[in-house]
Amino acid sequence: MEFGNPIVGGEDLIRTAIKSPDFNTDPESGNVTGWRIARDGSATFYNLTIGSTAFNIDQNGNAVFQNVTVNGELFVNGESVADQLTMMANGVVAWVDLSGSSPVTVTTSDTIMGRLTVPEFDVTRTYAFNALMHIDVASTGSSYVGVRVRYAWGTDPTTSSPILCEWQAGGRNANTDEFMTNRFIFDESDLGTAGTELRLLITTFSSIAGIRVEAETWNRVWVEDMGPIVPRSTWTLSSGGGGTTQYVKTYSANESASYQEDGSNRGIAER
Repeated sequence: MEFGNPIVGGEDLIRTAIKSPDFNTDPESGNVTGWRIARDGSATFYNLTIGSTAFNIDQNGNAVFQNVTVNGELFVNGESVADQLTMMANGVVAWVDLSGSSPVTVTTSDTIMGRLTVPEFDVTRTYAFNALMHIDVASTGSSYVGVRVRYAWGTDPTTSSPILCEWQAGGRNANTDEFMTNRFIFDESDLGTAGTELRLLITTFSSIAGIRVEAETWNRVWVEDMGPIVPRSTWTLSSGGGGTTQYVKTYSANESASYQEDGSNRGIAER
């Protein structure tokens, strides 16, 4: 026997919705009993099993899935998950190990020790350059030694390229070594006209010739993505050279008086 009031036409739901006999929602608590499927594609279930009891959504909204694909936005507590992920650091985006010992420098100018590339530089993000190097000061006498980082966009920088940052250790009186750990936070405002492929050149420099990077398994340089750019503020350093400072202090009157032409007091009026 055919129904006089059909539910579907072919595969299309004709009615506004279908539901189980016990379907009910509590407007105050939001608790659900039964189930309901609407023609607009929305559905409400008290408890839904997907594939097996290992994958389900219970009456409290707790869900277990093996895989989840979202074609649009995914929100948690009203906040976009994509926006929350954007606010997080992405970690290390480039890493180079410095292998073996470098040649001893014969001049006091920049000596190339390594190169590193950030292939997809994002102008909306903040980055950190890091270096750990064992530098052999193979000379006697008072000297300084340092690490310098130069940069270029889309091409290898040279020892005359712009400087991103540098560190220096001074006051050496013998050919003892430096173990240099360096970190510099930067963004696109430190790099002139930004491009998409940031290439860095790591060099050493000193006041006298005869330094090198010693062979260590832990000699390395790396760049981290620290998260989105934050507003910068500026603190202006003063010379601290003294000078004159003027202070103005105002006192409130607690009485008043008037005087005659001969200088005698007409009397004090208390306030």
